[in-house]
Amino acid sequence: MLWDTVNPPFAFFENGEPTASQVFYQFTVLRVYDERPDNTELHEDASAASQALGPLLDGTPEGVGWQLWEDLREL
Repeated sequence: MLWDTVNPPFAFFENGEPTASQVFYQFTVLRVYDERPDNTELHEDASAASQALGPLLDGTPEGVGWQLWEDLREL
C-alpha cells in the first residue's frame, strides 16, 4: 500500500467550498503478479480488495470523504 499527498482533483466541492481548504491523500493498493492475469481475474482481485477495504472506509469519521477506483494498468 502506498500513501501520497496529492493536489485536489477539482477546485471546489459541490457546496462551493474551495478544495484548497482540505488535504487530499491517495492510497494505492498494489498486487504483484509473476505473470499478468487476464482482465477478469484482475477485476476480481480489485473487487476483493474493495470489499476488504469498504468496512474500514465506512468507519472513518463523519466529514472524511473517499472513493475507490479500479485501475488495471501495468506499472
